Amino acid sequence: MRKLFTFVLFVFVSLIVFGCASSYVQDDEFVFVKGKKSSVSSFYICRHEVTQQEWESVMGEHAGKFSGENLPVENVNWYMAVIYCNRRSRQEGLTPCYSVKSNGKEIDWENISSSYIPHTEEEKREWKDIRCDFNVNGYRLPTVSEWEYADKNSNVTVYDDIAWYNDNSGNKTHDVMTKVPNDLGIYDMKGNVSEWCWDNEESLFKGTEFYDAYVSWNIDETESRYFAGTNFSYKNKSTSNSMSIKLSFSASPDKKNDTLGLRVVRSCF
Repeated sequence: MRKLFTFVLFVFVSLIVFGCASSYVQDDEFVFVKGKKSSVSSFYICRHEVTQQEWESVMGEHAGKFSGENLPVENVNWYMAVIYCNRRSRQEGLTPCYSVKSNGKEIDWENISSSYIPHTEEEKREWKDIRCDFNVNGYRLPTVSEWEYADKNSNVTVYDDIAWYNDNSGNKTHDVMTKVPNDLGIYDMKGNVSEWCWDNEESLFKGTEFYDAYVSWNIDETESRYFAGTNFSYKNKSTSNSMSIKLSFSASPDKKNDTLGLRVVRSCF
């Protein structure tokens, strides 16, 4: 079986250049993403979804309904995805992006359960106040804007060529990087598993013209988190526009099922 080299397949993404890069550079490009003005700085995004082999090497145990080293990990909630990012950063000598304080002190990321869900009201408040430092070199979940910007498809016109979905998946996940990549050389942005993102409702609106309206509506959706992309059970109803479909949804961060996984990114400087 062909095995993937763990942790090395990253794509450098910017407005005007992409490819493999051996060092971080600063490139603060502004791009227009799906009908709203967003500032998307350059970033590194993994070519493939986090595999079960990668997950188990960091978390020490299996997660998911399906089994296979190169299958995308699934059945992970948003908390588990964040814990994975911080643990992987620490294992590789990088600075973790996420910070959660309990009684004024950072939580113990190494000993927290890999299937963690906050249960008490105090734990929920602590995780509601989670912070992401975008100015460090650790692994993190992409923002919705980053994910949508990386989802470029103009060279592939047949959905079956680029995605594992309801019509061809056999109702299960498949090894990553076995379909045609998108324009940037990234695999499985459509199909296989949907992918957790960083954003909650507030962070998605903040910095946009809609933020004041969001605040005035007194919406409290800070505990919901977004995930993006289709998955192996997605029913493609319109082949003609399927390449331009960008699906993102919000869900409770403790949600997990066999269609939900993750992909990691890193900021660049």
